[in-house]
Amino acid sequence: MPVDYSKWDKLEISDDEDIECHPNIDKASMIRWHQAAIHRQRRERKDKISTLELETTLNDSVAKILKEFSTDQDNVVELIKSFMGICSQIDDMDREMIKKVAIMWNSDRDPRWGPPEPDEVLNSKIKYGESIKQLTEKLKKYKEENPDFSFNTWLRKELDELVDRISKRQVIIKKEIEKEREEQNKKITSENMYTGGFDKTIINKPKPTPKPEEKKTEKSHKKEKVIETIHTPSANAKSKDDDKVVIEKEDDDESYITYGPAKQFSRIDSFEKSYKFIGEHPEIVDQKYQDEILSEAFHAQMEGKPKYARLCVQQSLVIQYCKSLGGDGISLFFKRMITGFEKAQKMFMEDVDNTYNHIVNRVKILKEKREAEEAEEKKQIEARLKLAEQPDGTYIWPMDDNPSEEEKKKAETFATFTPDIQKALLTMDPDDINAILAKMTKEEGQELIRKCSESGLIQFVEDDEDEGDLADNELD
Repeated sequence: MPVDYSKWDKLEISDDEDIECHPNIDKASMIRWHQAAIHRQRRERKDKISTLELETTLNDSVAKILKEFSTDQDNVVELIKSFMGICSQIDDMDREMIKKVAIMWNSDRDPRWGPPEPDEVLNSKIKYGESIKQLTEKLKKYKEENPDFSFNTWLRKELDELVDRISKRQVIIKKEIEKEREEQNKKITSENMYTGGFDKTIINKPKPTPKPEEKKTEKSHKKEKVIETIHTPSANAKSKDDDKVVIEKEDDDESYITYGPAKQFSRIDSFEKSYKFIGEHPEIVDQKYQDEILSEAFHAQMEGKPKYARLCVQQSLVIQYCKSLGGDGISLFFKRMITGFEKAQKMFMEDVDNTYNHIVNRVKILKEKREAEEAEEKKQIEARLKLAEQPDGTYIWPMDDNPSEEEKKKAETFATFTPDIQKALLTMDPDDINAILAKMTKEEGQELIRKCSESGLIQFVEDDEDEGDLADNELD
């Protein structure tokens, strides 16, 4: 079988014998100059391709903005304001791109090379700041010459011309990138060398990890409960922590993440640390923990913790991307994020921003809805108290025109209480009930609870751990 040696033709080998120079010139110096020239050409070609790719992205964004901008507005003043707004946006985008290019060209560049050589294609970039300024001057001139002209029609025509100019520029950029890539791939270098035929990948089977223990809560409730004392025992009784009548409240600081390492992962703020952590805990790359961390983001935003909420969104999407990129998704994702693959980074951070903004909007809507419900509930309670209040300061239990025996029993028991207890029972506010029971002895508190329970004014759930002690009941 004949051996094909043609692939070695692309090797760019620096051989002392290949370089001829004048006897008066040091050959070693000439070789170093030759090598420096090669490295400079490679670097400038690479920077040129990256610059053109950045310009392509900018041009696409600007063209989209101009196409979507509506000139069908009757109010010319508002139309001009809107137009100046997108002009400012485009100018900012252009400046940001120029800033990135300047940093890229000057980063780690050998100062002995001097400034980059002028490039015709790069220098013919559309300068949006100047284009907008020219458009404004053109408008003033055109308006003076044609007082009765339609601004809407004129502006649409000018914007379409700029979009057409951008399209032509994109064609030039595409051809130039193809040309530079072809030149770049003519020689085999350390940057484009492919060694697939000599590589071997060994996948170590991960050690079986113990099944994550779910966070346990008392009584197997889905949500953790906080026990709140609603009476204070007498001086001869035990401490406040003993003998309790309790009301269940949801813990505001509860977490939706059931697995410790997943909770730790939700607080990591860098790709490097995330990569290392997933290497130690590969089991967290799972749909379950992705959803839990995203739920935690929503909860954190509701609690007024925007930084942690956005971080949870990012970490949830890290898990999603690692899962969706296939068998080698973890290393592939982090390679792109850590090594500065700008397009991938931009796409990922846009996904983070969009998801977080969606959560922010949902939380805003829910808070507004909750505030409206609370306001409505407050109105209903005030109306309920107003209807039940008597001239002597006492209250009556509200009943229908044809009350049942159960309702009559509630009203009879209710009438035996003092006005402050009656008011607390009508509002069903735990804080008011706590304040009343805190003034009572343990026996008085238990008697009040017994009456309310037997009449049905308040319903209680027996505590499984100590069913015999009424003082350890929980308000349902």
